[in-house]
Amino acid sequence: MRVSKQEIKPQIVIDVHEYPLSAAEVESLRAELEVLEPQIEDFPVADYHLRIEGNSRTDDVVLKLSLLLPGTTLTVGDHDVVLHAAFERCLDALRNRLQEYKERLAGVPEREKMQQGTRHETHPAAAIDPEQIESAVRAGDYTEFRGALLPYEEELRKAIGRWVQSFPDFEAQIDER
Repeated sequence: MRVSKQEIKPQIVIDVHEYPLSAAEVESLRAELEVLEPQIEDFPVADYHLRIEGNSRTDDVVLKLSLLLPGTTLTVGDHDVVLHAAFERCLDALRNRLQEYKERLAGVPEREKMQQGTRHETHPAAAIDPEQIESAVRAGDYTEFRGALLPYEEELRKAIGRWVQSFPDFEAQIDER
């Protein structure tokens, strides 16, 4: 028997330590977490773990909210004297992290870099001969190998230069060493 994704609900574990929490508050927290279900419906597994810990000295409540997804866990935390205020901030932060994670999965940052011109692909200035490269590798002839890849040199030099410029301390050492 196959179970459709609509029948599978995320598991919500609420772990409470030294904080008085009513059944109504627990249900309210669960209901607010369920609002995120449309954002996680495409994941085969998505479970929540909410840890609520009271601090009797400061009257603060500390929250740690984790969303367990395949291959990663998104975790946020906050504290406040009011449980609901801290929980709302945790939910907002989790929404942002989830959106960023989904964008990374979809390759959005890479596409944006290409559109902005900050991602540079390396292309040879002229056609290269794969057979010449393979022959040089088999023969262990580094000079021949290097000559075969010469059309890439200018593009690589520029890419390495841009990369080095993004680390000013490292760039300053190049002339010295």
